[in-house]
Amino acid sequence: MKYVAIALYALSGSIFLSLIFRELAFLIRTRACHTIVSGSVIDLTERRSRRGSKFAPIIDYYFDGCNYTCQIKHYYSYYKHRIGDEVTLLVDDAKPQTAILKDEQGTAFLQLAVGTIVLLFVLVYAVGHLQNTF
Repeated sequence: MKYVAIALYALSGSIFLSLIFRELAFLIRTRACHTIVSGSVIDLTERRSRRGSKFAPIIDYYFDGCNYTCQIKHYYSYYKHRIGDEVTLLVDDAKPQTAILKDEQGTAFLQLAVGTIVLLFVLVYAVGHLQNTF
């Protein structure tokens, strides 16, 4: 029984750890995106799975005299943006082809914080539970 508990704690911990690293990688990759520009949703890409479809917007924006198009990396399970919507982006001055939706950065911080708290809770609970088991 104790080995099943150890396996479950390890599995849940590794799931939350992978989510934390994914959000941390996103924040590191986009840390240089500071300049605020407006863009327009020109298309939506769709990713299908057994759970249903998810959508990511493709955005056209104008920065420093040039026109750019980028696909947002996060997929949404609902139509958060529609074609023709105006959106606010954060653009990297050194690599203007790199842009994120302004509200994505806040979401990444929130997911990182929640994932870290849940992981710590799982670890504390696991240590307490396993000490009583042995």
